[in-house]
Amino acid sequence: MPGASNDSPGVGGLVPAATFPEQVMNSALQYQLAKPIVDAVMKDAGLSNDGIRGMAQALSGMLRKADVPAVG
Repeated sequence: MPGASNDSPGVGGLVPAATFPEQVMNSALQYQLAKPIVDAVMKDAGLSNDGIRGMAQALSGMLRKADVPAVG
C-alpha cells in the first residue's frame, strides 16, 4: 500500500528507509538550501530575520498602520 511504510522509492524499491540521524541530517541540509529563499521572501514582505521578537515588532508596526483611520 503506498504511504504505508517509510521505504524510500529506489531502484526496484529495495532502498531501505533512512535512519533517524540520516533524516535529521537531510532536514538540516534542506533547511540550509531553503534558507536564502525564505530570507528573500521575508525581506520582500517587509519582515526581517531578527527572530520571533523582530517578526512580532514588524507585524505590530503593520497592524498599527492599518488601525489608523484614514482622514478625508
